[in-house]
Amino acid sequence: MDNGFLNLFGNVFVASGALGIDGKGYWYDKLLNWIPGHNFDGATFIAKTVTVDARDGNLPLKDNLQPRDKFPKCVKLYPFSGHMMNAVGVSSPGLQTILESGVWDNRTKPFLISIIPVRQSFKERVREIQEVTQLILKHRFSTMVGIQLNVSCPNTEVNHDSYFGEIFSYLSILKETRLPIDLKVNILVPVYKIIELINLSTFVNLQAITCSNTIPYKSIPEINWDKYSGLESMGGGGLSGPTLLPYVVNWIKEFRNKNKTMPIKACGGIFSKEDVDKVVEAGANAIEIGTVKLFRPHRVKGIIKRMEDLSE
Repeated sequence: MDNGFLNLFGNVFVASGALGIDGKGYWYDKLLNWIPGHNFDGATFIAKTVTVDARDGNLPLKDNLQPRDKFPKCVKLYPFSGHMMNAVGVSSPGLQTILESGVWDNRTKPFLISIIPVRQSFKERVREIQEVTQLILKHRFSTMVGIQLNVSCPNTEVNHDSYFGEIFSYLSILKETRLPIDLKVNILVPVYKIIELINLSTFVNLQAITCSNTIPYKSIPEINWDKYSGLESMGGGGLSGPTLLPYVVNWIKEFRNKNKTMPIKACGGIFSKEDVDKVVEAGANAIEIGTVKLFRPHRVKGIIKRMEDLSE
């Protein structure tokens, strides 16, 4: 298996959004840090997904990149079951603003920048990715950086299906950055479409796949969505938490049956060491964790250690 990407960035990642844009987390992280086991040492930071253009989404940000509201209405938490619904809508101050702020310039360990194109037309989204490429080429980073192309966020104005036929175009443009690219999809994307992309991966510098992001409200009929309602006025949002894990495991199994070499990161519903075992057995060779920090923060360190042990 080609481990070039994993050699650069490791086998454990902090999911985009879990520690904000700058990696410092949110106001509640100061409380969580008192809990033994809430420790992301050994995990690679992925910045919160951003756009080229500034946009408030449903979670407007302050100048310090923190949300204006401590308890935003676009997020619903279900602490007992470990689930979260969010309709954040990719709040972003704009990539250029972030780069000029210097919040990434003092980082000493490799990390990933997560981006998503959200403009109205395909032509405009292509231009958006071109602007991303130029901004990254002009910036001098202090450490190794990779790009996570997020085409799986359910909280934008773009029809999710539209991304399927556009991914190769985006990857072709991002190749100019000469940075490793990680493609983040959700479990609704048919595996065969990703396999088709991978067959062309040498042309676009695609080095890893991540599955899954949150899943859109009411997208899977077997889930009892009545338990997770309340964000319909904001588009319904997306679900994170343990319910995703069996779907992620099945997606990875199907993927690995068709491709033995592309590094794949499991993301979604990983809440225990046993969950790490399940995704690794399915064929994943890296993980992303995020929601667990909110509801089972004491397990974070153990989950990271488990993945590290299995990767030796």
